[in-house]
Amino acid sequence: HYGTALSGREARRARASAVGYSACQLADARCAMVASAATRVSWVPLIAVAMAQVLLAFNITALKISIDAIVTSFEVSASVVKSAIVIYSLVVAGCILVGAKLAPVYGARRIFRATVLLFGIAMLAMVVSTNAPTMIVAQILAGAASAAMVPTSVVLIADNYVGEQQTRALEWLSGARSASLTPPFLIAGAIAPGGDWGGTFFKLSRCGAVKDAGT
Repeated sequence: HYGTALSGREARRARASAVGYSACQLADARCAMVASAATRVSWVPLIAVAMAQVLLAFNITALKISIDAIVTSFEVSASVVKSAIVIYSLVVAGCILVGAKLAPVYGARRIFRATVLLFGIAMLAMVVSTNAPTMIVAQILAGAASAAMVPTSVVLIADNYVGEQQTRALEWLSGARSASLTPPFLIAGAIAPGGDWGGTFFKLSRCGAVKDAGT
């Protein structure tokens, strides 16, 4: 009987210890959840970065759908306008490694604001351009802004978010880039009625100015 009673007490102690351990685990999990919620930051930086990616897509899209209007306005061949698109792509490809090194040296937020401002200036140059060389210079500026903005956007995400929130932010940023490929064709076509290609780039320059002020 004594052995049975002792075994019963040991069993109760084991159950009590298990219950206490489970309670501690639950408390630790709740503390971790509270700490995780406390460290979460606003999604505003992600929204700002995603909007900038959309602006970059609008530039090249607006240029593609405005080829005929620009040919008529500048009295040049379509190949000249298409060369501006090629030059933009070459500048982005050639300068993106340099652009990736700017954020760690000068600060991601500062470079991001500078690139948004440069992009706005490039779009304003597109508005006032009266010949093909000016248009090409504007696209060179836009390409340089894009080359610095794309890697800086990733650095901004890494600086503002950690853990699971950072992973989700990077996924949404990639999704924003993919989602911005098709809508600009529809929207740029809608805001440039009657071949008013200058109005399209003027709206882009205004968006760039507002975006720079917002960051």
